Amino acid sequence: MEKRREVLVDALRGVAVLAVLLGHAIQRGLVINYETNIVFKIIYSFHMPLFMLVSGYSLYKYTKKYDITFLKRRFFRLIIPTIVWSYLIYFVRQFNFVGIKEFILFPDSLIEYTKILFWHPDFVIWFLYIVFLSTIIIFMQRKLINEKYHKIS
Repeated sequence: MEKRREVLVDALRGVAVLAVLLGHAIQRGLVINYETNIVFKIIYSFHMPLFMLVSGYSLYKYTKKYDITFLKRRFFRLIIPTIVWSYLIYFVRQFNFVGIKEFILFPDSLIEYTKILFWHPDFVIWFLYIVFLSTIIIFMQRKLINEKYHKIS
């Protein structure tokens, strides 16, 4: 059976990506006092909720089998990149082209940074972590529904 792409879902993803790019460009230096910029305010009112909505819809619609293998795959596709990017950002934080050191206070020690990431895995790269937590919630919800349904039958 051939999988068909949903044009609306792809278009919403595109809008969200463009909004993130424009929002970060405004925040990182295109506009002085970006917090008062109306375009910035509009973008930051919807772009991440839109990503989460589209991700959740796609997860629900296109995932047929929720098992432990699925959860492991999601872990490696979401949490491992979160960890890698979090450390990469730590190592390049001082470079001007990154533009992040004004927004996040990083500890001087890599050990301290690792402790922060252990207790707050969403410290820098929060969105992949949240998508993974949402996956666990949906996984548990489907397991509970299936168990309840099978007990009734």
